[in-house]
Amino acid sequence: MFKPFLTIHQQIEFLKKKGIQCESELEKSYLYRLGYFNLVNGYRDPFISQIDPNTKAKVYLPCTSISVIKYIYDFDESLRLLLFPCLIKVENEIRVITAYKFDEINYSKGCTWSDTQSYHPHVNPSALVLFINKAKEEIMHDQKDSYVNHYLTYYESIPTWIFTKTIKLNTFINFLRAGKTELLDDLCTLYGIIDEAGRPWHKLLINMLYSIKLFRNLCAHNERIYSNCKSRSRIKKETYMSMMPKSYQRDRDQHILDLLLYLKYFMNHEDFCNLIDAIMNLLNNLRSKVLPLVFDSIRSKMGIKHVDDLRLLKKRPNIKNYNRFERK
Repeated sequence: MFKPFLTIHQQIEFLKKKGIQCESELEKSYLYRLGYFNLVNGYRDPFISQIDPNTKAKVYLPCTSISVIKYIYDFDESLRLLLFPCLIKVENEIRVITAYKFDEINYSKGCTWSDTQSYHPHVNPSALVLFINKAKEEIMHDQKDSYVNHYLTYYESIPTWIFTKTIKLNTFINFLRAGKTELLDDLCTLYGIIDEAGRPWHKLLINMLYSIKLFRNLCAHNERIYSNCKSRSRIKKETYMSMMPKSYQRDRDQHILDLLLYLKYFMNHEDFCNLIDAIMNLLNNLRSKVLPLVFDSIRSKMGIKHVDDLRLLKKRPNIKNYNRFERK
């Protein structure tokens, strides 16, 4: 059964019946430009006060309007615009450094990324062959790119730095997961991803990359990010979480706060501090526009208990020494 088509006028009447005001021409234009689903369905939740026990209908806070819902939409859009360049920059650096380390470990043995001997010996050989073939398919799909075509034409093979640049991010993460211990150790050591016993923390590195992939894709596809949450998936005793008040450490869910903690490992300290300041400014600006109850709902969905707690993330800079990255 298809949902019936509603004109903008019908949408406005429907909103009024729900208790959401939409009076001005500007508010009407929001429905045209942004769409009912993207705006209302996407950002109405902080304004829901209760569910009617009889009708199961959502009951909205007094004075809920399209204009105030758009404040949340604008906040989330600004958050995406702040995070997306950071995520892309981090992703690119990890791809480039991984390619270098992979070749440093394997090239002297005459092995390339397409050789099964280049990977961890415990990886299932059949699964490894399937992975390599899938990666080749992704590269061939991008053969139209000038650099891919150049290497195929003149060298009949794709070097690792083109391989890691071209494959999908999920494929790249699987590439890392199948890599030799030395590769993961070197990456964890460079970025300070170390467990309590002082060992390279491979699990946390992979978890970080999956989180970066998730938010990168949400940003790229203009999806809501402030409320994204992965239930009971936070890794305990992560280094920078210990900087936060103990109430944070009891939370087992992963929020956007966890993404900020992860970015601290990879980003230049000055850039990271600028990002935190910009996010705090966004939050404080939003707080001045909406009801405290609405603001607290949004802040909480982000995994943040007090806005000023974000300042703690600017302490203890993670200094990365790229010049000592060479294997002896």
